Amino acid sequence: TYLAAHPEDPRGHFALGMAYFAAREYPQARAEMTRVAARPETSGGAEYFLGRIARAEDSLDEAALHLERAIQLLPKFPDARAELAKVRLRQGLPDKARAAIDSALAIDPDNYQANLALLALLEKAHDPKAAAQRDHLKQLESKRKAQEQLMLRTIEMRPF
Repeated sequence: TYLAAHPEDPRGHFALGMAYFAAREYPQARAEMTRVAARPETSGGAEYFLGRIARAEDSLDEAALHLERAIQLLPKFPDARAELAKVRLRQGLPDKARAAIDSALAIDPDNYQANLALLALLEKAHDPKAAAQRDHLKQLESKRKAQEQLMLRTIEMRPF
């Protein structure tokens, strides 16, 4: 409905692309994100999702390119750096993965995706710090669940 009323608004296409991505309908998501990747309002987010789509499709070099563009466009967005770390791990580049993780954690030390990538890196290297990282990730998970519960709570209104 929104797109019918505002066909040229890139935010509508971006939102539709996100919905397609969430439904794992990657060809449609790619089409919508490609459509808005050149628009300043949506370029950083579109590059991020194009990178995630490429990673999901095992196009790791393409994923890295999109994610590096997302980082340039959204330098304070740690999730793009965490996603790039996952790509670098799958490419067998642990040093580059660690650099991406460290830069994401410098922006947000409690970023779930960056901490998850760090755990994967530590486990892959059989690092004894993995156990402590696993515990930290559990704490972050419990915080996330508590926040979700706050968002889902019901507020009862009564007249005086």
